[in-house]
Amino acid sequence: MTQTIESKNFIALWEPYDDVWISTNGVYVSAALRNPFVNSSRLLGRLPLTKATQQLLFPFLFELLFKPTRVVSQGVEKILRTKHKQLTCLHIRIGRNPSNPHDPVKPTRINMTRKMLDFLYDNPCLAWTEDTLIFVSSDSDQAVKEVLPYFPNSSITVPGPIIHIDHVNKKQARKHDREKNCAGLIKVLTDFYVLGECQATLLSYSGFSIWANQRRTNPNDKLFMYDDRL
Repeated sequence: MTQTIESKNFIALWEPYDDVWISTNGVYVSAALRNPFVNSSRLLGRLPLTKATQQLLFPFLFELLFKPTRVVSQGVEKILRTKHKQLTCLHIRIGRNPSNPHDPVKPTRINMTRKMLDFLYDNPCLAWTEDTLIFVSSDSDQAVKEVLPYFPNSSITVPGPIIHIDHVNKKQARKHDREKNCAGLIKVLTDFYVLGECQATLLSYSGFSIWANQRRTNPNDKLFMYDDRL
């Protein structure tokens, strides 16, 4: 598939079909931008694709194609209206825990919350300056409860049930009431949008927060990663 998208006229190849199903994690975007049949075009008649990158295209296309619902927008605005000059965001992806018992086990992340707090202590400009607001997003309710007391007057999170929308199968979903599932989805989407508004970001390695971070105006500015794979 990568070879087709990178070097062949896949638009002509797929034109006879009404639907073409592709499941991708982003690799095909870079391949398509190298395709000689595609990169001579202009996006929306303006941006030459020869000058495009995945980092440039993602926030542009995301904002063009997706609009948050009113309830998600209200949740984001509530946090952004909270008094602050710097929004420092933490995304703590623990893996299997009481909040998400069906998640994959990530044993190297057991002490990650504590290590992230230690990092903030060692870098006070990220957390301890006047008018800094700490936003916490996590797949673990315990991780959130561990962080908030350290910043009792300057931290915030999105309330609601924690669900992992990628790992909930239909059988499991039927066991939960619809109201809880909807509230969990609203929380996930609100978290995603807020993570794209931060001035400083401390992330665990997670596709969710990495893509959310790409929405930032300067995604590599004050970006710090906790990588348990090293």
